[in-house]
Amino acid sequence: MMSEMNIGIEIEAVLNKRLNNIRKGSYHQGVPVKGLKGWTAEHDGSLDDYREYGEDSMCIEFVSPIFKSRQELFGGLRSFREFLSNRGKYELFQVLSFNKTCGSHVHFSIPGFSFTEKAIFEIYPKVRNQFISRIRASNIQAKDDIIAHYRRQYAQELTKDLWRIRYRSVEFNLSSEESKGLEWRSLNLLNVKTWQEFLEFWKIVYDCLEYLFQMSRKYEHAENVELMPESEVDRNQVETDRVIIGYKARKRKKTFSKIKIPLTVEKEVFL
Repeated sequence: MMSEMNIGIEIEAVLNKRLNNIRKGSYHQGVPVKGLKGWTAEHDGSLDDYREYGEDSMCIEFVSPIFKSRQELFGGLRSFREFLSNRGKYELFQVLSFNKTCGSHVHFSIPGFSFTEKAIFEIYPKVRNQFISRIRASNIQAKDDIIAHYRRQYAQELTKDLWRIRYRSVEFNLSSEESKGLEWRSLNLLNVKTWQEFLEFWKIVYDCLEYLFQMSRKYEHAENVELMPESEVDRNQVETDRVIIGYKARKRKKTFSKIKIPLTVEKEVFL
């Protein structure tokens, strides 16, 4: 278990203003959500409401406070549910909708630990596969939509070439680690309809983050890779998967051989 951590989440959605008329700030200038301690709301121009609630539709991005433990994270998510549902009066689909323009990003860090320096590339696809396997085995009705929408324009699948670049619009964004923590960009709640499924989704996400940390501690680079800043990379090459990156390396004591993932699907009651 992770004894110390920093985790923050961003939830992009379409809000039903008739049931929750929340004031939002401008992009990256969120304003506090009155009645929801620590959370802010802001505009995001990449979202489209598709008039999902008619004239009451409003695109919105919720940004959580920084949670320091699993208990804080799920306490914050339950507070989010209680607030948006008006203490259980409304089911999730009545107040929030998640379409193909919506994502759910996670910023994650462990004090004194660097994923950029420690986590070998081979771990990241394992985390992806763990997430997809857990979603597929879950009770979430929209599981196929979540999996299909995992790879998308602003969350390109991480490849070994892209891993060597500080490239923002990739599945695991290492460029933000020093400021906000490692960002997992591919998560989404596409077509999730119930609060029960909402919490089940985040339980899977947390378990995968814990898996990422534990595997990153167990295996280290055989070579110390120096990541290249995104500003030095030809973006057109990145987007066509034709990147060839040179890098400096030095030997380390531990090396990677094989990683096996035990797939454990835990049952939990979400109150």
